[in-house]
Amino acid sequence: MSANSPIWYQGKKFDGYTRWYVRWRYYYRFSNGKCRIDPSRVFVDTEITFTMPQWQDERRSPPAVVERWRKYINALQLHEDGHKDNGINASQAIFRTLQQYSIPSDCTDLSASANATAQAIIAQYHQADIEYDRRTGHGKTQGAVFP
Repeated sequence: MSANSPIWYQGKKFDGYTRWYVRWRYYYRFSNGKCRIDPSRVFVDTEITFTMPQWQDERRSPPAVVERWRKYINALQLHEDGHKDNGINASQAIFRTLQQYSIPSDCTDLSASANATAQAIIAQYHQADIEYDRRTGHGKTQGAVFP
């Protein structure tokens, strides 16, 4: 399966891939000597894209092979859902953090500081993806192996 995969990541081929991307925007105001993000005006969007193998001619195959394929593809989806969860968790952490964000100065430094904080959260969850793949052998321990 991996040998024929079009999915390349860091010089290696993989059966499936999940890409998540988090965007945020917010509005802020200055009050009581602090610049604060308005918690009611924080917006976070998460885009998740799965790239999964597809079997083009399943109907012509023996039932035992079809059953094995279905177990594999379900296990692979389970694995990729773990990556999706990391993306969702990253977006939720950014949302919660930005809703409470303030700095003790005027607002000129807030954007750079808040965006750096959100980027650090992204990095933390990208590292969680790497650790998840290490722990699961890129899904092998979850049954994502074919044939």
